[in-house]
Amino acid sequence: MNKLFLWLVSLFNPVWRSIGADPKAIYLILKAKLLMDDRGGMMMGQRQKRKKGMEYMTFIFIGIFGLCLVGLFMITEHYATAVGLGFSMWVAFIGMMLITEMSENLFDQRDLYVLLSRPINDFTLSISRILHIAVFAGKFGLCLGLPTLVYLAVFAGAWPAFVYFLLSILTIVITMTGTLVFYLLLLRHVDSAKLKKIVGYFQIVATFFFFIAYQLPSLIGDVKVLQNIVVVGKPLGFTFPGLWLGGLYEAMTTTTASPLAYAQGLLALIAAGTGLWFYIRQSRGYADRLLQLRVAGAENAAEPQGTTSTSGSKSPVRDFLAGWLTRPNQERVSFRFHWNVMLRDMGFKQRTYPSLVYLPVILVITIFRDAFMGEEEFSLGDGMMLMLLYFLLWILLIPLGQTKYSENYRSSWIFEATANPYPNRIYYGQFMAVLGMFYLPMALLIYTAVLIYWGPSHWIDILLAMGTTLLFTLVYNQTDKDAPFSRSKEDAKFGNIGPFLLVAFLGSIFGFGHWALQLFPYVLMAATVVVWCVLLGWIWYLRRDTNGGAAAGTW
Repeated sequence: MNKLFLWLVSLFNPVWRSIGADPKAIYLILKAKLLMDDRGGMMMGQRQKRKKGMEYMTFIFIGIFGLCLVGLFMITEHYATAVGLGFSMWVAFIGMMLITEMSENLFDQRDLYVLLSRPINDFTLSISRILHIAVFAGKFGLCLGLPTLVYLAVFAGAWPAFVYFLLSILTIVITMTGTLVFYLLLLRHVDSAKLKKIVGYFQIVATFFFFIAYQLPSLIGDVKVLQNIVVVGKPLGFTFPGLWLGGLYEAMTTTTASPLAYAQGLLALIAAGTGLWFYIRQSRGYADRLLQLRVAGAENAAEPQGTTSTSGSKSPVRDFLAGWLTRPNQERVSFRFHWNVMLRDMGFKQRTYPSLVYLPVILVITIFRDAFMGEEEFSLGDGMMLMLLYFLLWILLIPLGQTKYSENYRSSWIFEATANPYPNRIYYGQFMAVLGMFYLPMALLIYTAVLIYWGPSHWIDILLAMGTTLLFTLVYNQTDKDAPFSRSKEDAKFGNIGPFLLVAFLGSIFGFGHWALQLFPYVLMAATVVVWCVLLGWIWYLRRDTNGGAAAGTW
């Protein structure tokens, strides 16, 4: 597939040359970056094997989602509206993927000292970066759009299918330029020392809004509400860029398009053209700004001589929880270390916080959908209570899994080199740090809500769910026992998810078992005692276990 994209890029060589870029350099840079993308991730400083299976599986799932978009043509006979709604889903999905996975490539400085030693100008460098991101988006676009392309070719004809193909490219252009131009503006006008922090928080907030927009159709619930809906060519069609593309589709495939459809199509062309023009215009001085960003990062990382850093040394919450949950040995050191990294590391926040948003949104939609639609009054049963209680399992698993990954994964050699007679105490401190930072605040909120809404009689359900949640999280922490922050972020995309999926599956099964045990109160109490005995006994054992010995290199 990479050869296909490289060939497509070479077709636009006259365009690259006209804007002052070097087509040959663009081709070589892009080829090298795609080759690096296909290689395995890093862990403990060692290159891992290529893991293409999970990547192909991801594309298959995206293709299945693209197949579901064909259903829009079954809901409405107005093809332009179906195309517009489909492209709206594209914008939300690809936009979210660009922000979470590939936007940082625009600020990547690792290749500067290789590239800038050659006669490469700013336009060549910035165009190669956006084309690299375009290849990433194009792979997802191919999976999303192929089913609809085939459907239109069969049922609408060759010309509508060809128009849909062109508009697919335009959708990717609008989505990319809509996000990346903002980043280039930040690069040009924001102080280098503050840039990464601002970009990080923007990614968190933007991911939240993209996901909300992506899930809004779920509030509708019944697809009958959308039956024969017509949005394109109406005033509502101006509300989202995907619908503008639906207007352009109608203008290019029919002779009866309304003036509003032509206006929406014109708006789509203006958005794409303006975005590309503005991106190229903002590319002046791109390499110099990247070098300044690298220098700023190095200066911030270094401490002035003769001074001692006190940032984060005082944290009443951290110190109180550390004294309450850990003993003054390796446990407390691990607790404080993980707490500080999770609090300071923007990469950890970017990977964790958006993921923590997804499940609450789905939970709220599940709870309030019927009330929102007016189908029934708002009410919650015991099944929803258990869903809330076991939802806390994800609040622990997601951040705990991300404590395995870091941009500075090479620094994890210290865990290999240090003699530690009690290696499990490091994992215990890691577990307690995640519990204190993420689990306790949410647990306090949910358990209080359960006791108030469902009544104090459900205290036994809270105890059982709490014990099960902590037990399965401990199982996950012990089955995925790599040293803290020892994997590269590239390795986090498609691999090492087996223990996570296993524990999530077992936790869900146990949640259904809890629901069945409610019919037998005494069995429910006995199960609670057993779970807590196993949990506390295991924790007691791990904190005293010397398996692994005092020698270095036992991880």
